[in-house]
Amino acid sequence: MEVKNLATTIFSFIPEAEGRYMVLVGLAIVIVVVLMAIFSPAIAPYDPTKSSGDVLQPPNSEHLMGTDNLGRDILSRIIYGSRVVLMVVFSASLISMVIGVPLGLVSGYFGGKLDRALSMLMDSMYAFPSLILAIAIAAVLGPSVVNAVIAISVVYVPTYFRM
Repeated sequence: MEVKNLATTIFSFIPEAEGRYMVLVGLAIVIVVVLMAIFSPAIAPYDPTKSSGDVLQPPNSEHLMGTDNLGRDILSRIIYGSRVVLMVVFSASLISMVIGVPLGLVSGYFGGKLDRALSMLMDSMYAFPSLILAIAIAAVLGPSVVNAVIAISVVYVPTYFRM
C-alpha cells in the first residue's frame, strides 16, 4: 500500500502544482479571507456591534468563539474585521504605489543629486524595521484606520520606489 503526501492528494487536480504546495495553501488562505470579507453579512451569526449581555462567555454552542468583555460575539467581530483588513491592505498598497513609482521614475530619469538624495531617503527608511516604523508613525498620528493606512503606506513607499 502506498502512502501519499496529504498535499499531493489535495492538489492532484492541478498538474503544475508539483512542489508548489505552500504557494497553493497560501492562495487558499487568501481566497478564504477575501470570500469571508465579501460575504460577511451572510456568514456572521450576530451583529458585531450588538451586545448580547453574556459577558466574557467561553466558547459554547451559541457563541462559537465566546464573547468579549462587552458581550459581543468574537466570531462575528473577526468575520467583519476581515473587511477592514482588506480595505487597509488595498488602500495602503495603492497609496504606496501612487507615491513610490513616480518617485522612482523621477529619480531614475533625472539622476544626479536628486537620485542620490531620494535613494538615501529610501535607504534610511529601509534601515528601520518596517513594523516598528509603522507603529511609530501611527503613534504620532493617533489611533484611527486612516492613520494606520497612512503609516503602512509610508513604510512601503521604498518598495515601490525600487521597482
